Amino acid sequence: MMMILLLLLMMMMVMLLLLHMMLIMVMIIMMMIMIMVMKMVHMMDIVLMMTMMMVM
Repeated sequence: MMMILLLLLMMMMVMLLLLHMMLIMVMIIMMMIMIMVMKMVHMMDIVLMMTMMMVM
């Protein structure tokens, strides 16, 4: 009986750990996407500035 309980506990722990890992991964991916978007926006800004300069 004790063994089964221990096994269940272990399983729960593993599941929690996996969940935690997944959350961290998602957070990292979100951060990466945000940075990429920021860079893209920055590039667009620079291009716009350049075009404006050309037009002027």
